[in-house]
Amino acid sequence: MKPIKKELRNLNKPQKIALIMTIIGAGILLVSTVLLIGTGYFQAVAIIAVMLTGLPYTFYKYWEYRKIRSIEKYLPDYLRDVSEAIDSGLTLTQALTSSTKGSYGVLSTEMERTANQISWGVSFEDAMMKFINRNPSYLTKKAIMVIIESQKSGGDIAKALRTVATDIKSVGRMKKQRERKLKVYTYSIYFIFFLFLGIIVVLTISFVPATPDLNRAAGIVGGTPTDLSPMDFQNYFFHLALIQAFFAGLIGGQMGKGSILEGVKHSIVMILVTVVIFQFFLAPPAFENSMAEGIIRIAPGAVDEETGHAVYTIDETTNSEKIAEIVRRKAEEDDITELIDISSEDITFVAMDCQPCVDNKLAVSQHEVEVKESTSVGARVKSLPDGRFQVILGEAPMDTEAQTGAPI
Repeated sequence: MKPIKKELRNLNKPQKIALIMTIIGAGILLVSTVLLIGTGYFQAVAIIAVMLTGLPYTFYKYWEYRKIRSIEKYLPDYLRDVSEAIDSGLTLTQALTSSTKGSYGVLSTEMERTANQISWGVSFEDAMMKFINRNPSYLTKKAIMVIIESQKSGGDIAKALRTVATDIKSVGRMKKQRERKLKVYTYSIYFIFFLFLGIIVVLTISFVPATPDLNRAAGIVGGTPTDLSPMDFQNYFFHLALIQAFFAGLIGGQMGKGSILEGVKHSIVMILVTVVIFQFFLAPPAFENSMAEGIIRIAPGAVDEETGHAVYTIDETTNSEKIAEIVRRKAEEDDITELIDISSEDITFVAMDCQPCVDNKLAVSQHEVEVKESTSVGARVKSLPDGRFQVILGEAPMDTEAQTGAPI
C-alpha cells in the first residue's frame, strides 16, 4: 500500500483529476450494468460512463501534448533572449531567470524552475536534463543536448543558443507548411465520415422499417427469418457509426497534425454529431403520445379504420388510462368534442403476431401492456364498430407499409 500511496502523492493536479473521473466513470458503468441492463436507459448511460472512464486520461495526454507544443513554439524566442542577456554581461543562471519574465506561456514557468535548481547548486547539465524529463520532446531534447555540450566544452554559449534558436525556428516553419498542406486530408476525413453517416441514416430510415416484411417474406419463400427487430438494426447502425466516428477522428489528427492525440478533438466532434442524430432525429416516437395521436386522427364515427403501422420502443409499463388522459387533453386543446369524455374503457390492447410477446418481453392484457424487458414493437390503432379503439401490437399485415418512427 505504501508504494501506491507514494505514487498517488506524486501525481500532479491534471493526473489526479483524470484518475478521479476514471474511477467515477467505472463506477457508473458498473452500477448501470447491474441496475439498468435490459432497459431503454442502459445504452445512453453506458456511453456516458465509457466516456467518463476513458476521456480523462486521453484529455490528460492531450494536455501534455499541447504543453510540449507550446514549449516548442516559444523556445526559439526564449533562447534568443537568453543569448542577448549573456551578451549584456549576465551569467547563464541570471540570463535564464531574467528571460522568464517574457510572455512564453508554460515555458516561462518551466525555465524559472530550472534556473532556481541551478541557483540551489544543481549542475547545469542535471537541471537541463530534469527539464527534458518533465517535458519529453524530441525537438527540445536535441536542442538542450546541443546547449549542454556547448557549455561543457567551454565554447561561446550565447552563439550556441542563437544557432539552436534559428534551427528550431526553421523546423517550426517546416512543420507549419506541412500542416497547411495536409489539412486537406483532415477535411477529407470529415467528408468521408459524413458521407458514411448519411448512408447509415438512409439505411435506418428506409431499410430498418422493412425488416418485419423481409422476415415474413423470408418465411414464405422458405428462408430463415432473423430474430433481429428493427430497433436492433438501428442500435447496430448507431454503434457502427460511433466506432467510425472515434477512429476517423484519430486518423484525421494523425494525417493533419502528425499526432493521434490531435485527433481526439475530431473524434469528440464526430461522436457528438452521431449521438445527436441518432438520439434526437432518429429516435422512435413516444408510444403513448403516438397512440393518442392515432386515436385523434381517426375520423369520429369511423368504423374499421386503421392508422399507419410504425415501430416503437417501449421501456416502461403503460395502460389505457395514460393514453386516454393524453387524448382528453389534446381533444380539449383542439376542441374535438367527441373525444373529450373518452375513458380507459374505450381503449383496449391486443397482440397480433407480436414477437416480443412470444419472447416474454411484453405481457399484453386488455387495458395494460406490461414491460418485462425494454424492446421495440410495431403498433397501430383501429376503430371498432362500438365506438371504442383498439391498439394492435405486432407486425403489420403484408399490405401495410411499416415505418419506423412515422407519424400516425
